[in-house]
Amino acid sequence: MPGQGKYFNLNLSAPVTLLSDIIQYEDSISISASIRNNGKADFTGSLGAVIFDSNEVRIGFVEIINPITIWAGENAEYITFKNSGLPEMLPGKYMIGIMYSYVGDDWMEVNDTLQYVNFPVMEVINPDVIEIASAMTVLPEILTEGQAATVKLAIRNNGSADYSGMLNLAIHDADGNFLYSIAQKENFTLPAGSASGELTFSANRIPVSAGSYMIALWYKHPANAEFELVGSSGFQNPVRLQVNASPLVADRYEPNDSVQISSVLPLSFSGNSAKILMSRV
Repeated sequence: MPGQGKYFNLNLSAPVTLLSDIIQYEDSISISASIRNNGKADFTGSLGAVIFDSNEVRIGFVEIINPITIWAGENAEYITFKNSGLPEMLPGKYMIGIMYSYVGDDWMEVNDTLQYVNFPVMEVINPDVIEIASAMTVLPEILTEGQAATVKLAIRNNGSADYSGMLNLAIHDADGNFLYSIAQKENFTLPAGSASGELTFSANRIPVSAGSYMIALWYKHPANAEFELVGSSGFQNPVRLQVNASPLVADRYEPNDSVQISSVLPLSFSGNSAKILMSRV
């Protein structure tokens, strides 16, 4: 588990309770805990409900409460952390830990007791009639800003009626905000109970700077004004995307790390003054 508490003796004094341990993607989250300060010093700092994925990588916070004081030898009961949903919590399983930080220190977990255990597990799901039916593959695997990209995937219609409408593959920022569409498929049809073949979405250029993003597939019926996120019971949607910065391009004077391969720097003297004559590459 992430960092053990070492500055204060804060312990759980009641079960850590999730309002629901299974939620839909981007649904609200609520988690409650009671904490006892078994130390000799009063604690004043931050309490947070911290989200970790199955690899114990911190994803974000449900909420941070700051400042909060727990007096030495006393309980803080029924502290509730909540939010309206986190787009970065993609469908899957997560651990949510009650942790504390004192005046800018690292986050430390509130200690388990014999009866009560920190870090309950929450599962995020995203079922729908229209579902992703294969892993979403992004090519090239290492994407550079401004580069062309292709995304391949398949979908399935789990409904009892044929689907006819539009598919939209879009890039979102790390917080889930829509940035732009990679490609769309209009007048797309898929019979009830069937899966598509491999679908390809391509863009000549991904116009985003280096950073972390998400790619999501959406669908829309002609009669609906809003797109709906394609379900992901078996495969991820959205998926995370990392865009790397464009590499520096060497000028015509490179490489120049030794005398044998260096370039002559042209100089023009007029008396004791010299001009450096350089041309644009």
